[in-house]
Amino acid sequence: MRAHLRGWLTEMRWPGRAIDDIALAVSEAVTNVVEHAYRSVTVGGIVEVDCEAIGADRRQLRIWVRDRGRWRPRRLDPGFRGWGLEVIAALMLELRIQPREGGGTEVMMLTRPIPPI
Repeated sequence: MRAHLRGWLTEMRWPGRAIDDIALAVSEAVTNVVEHAYRSVTVGGIVEVDCEAIGADRRQLRIWVRDRGRWRPRRLDPGFRGWGLEVIAALMLELRIQPREGGGTEVMMLTRPIPPI
């Protein structure tokens, strides 16, 4: 997933630092799905990652990570682990997390715009 995302962003001539930030944020969101949404599932689960280039010059991304697993509210004290959402929030301009109708979670991330080419 990271390699595909990096390749797509490279083709779109995204700056290297922005690619690193996006790849890390999406990786954290996908890792949360794997570790939390399907914790009790013994045979695979579905993770959807969608990206949309937006704006007049298409130099900003809206990214969604969706699952169909079990919604789990955030713990008040994440302990030693569990800082992925804070990392994502620091890397993105906007972060929204909400349960999906029928089960699962949707994470929407909005990147900071980058300069035009």
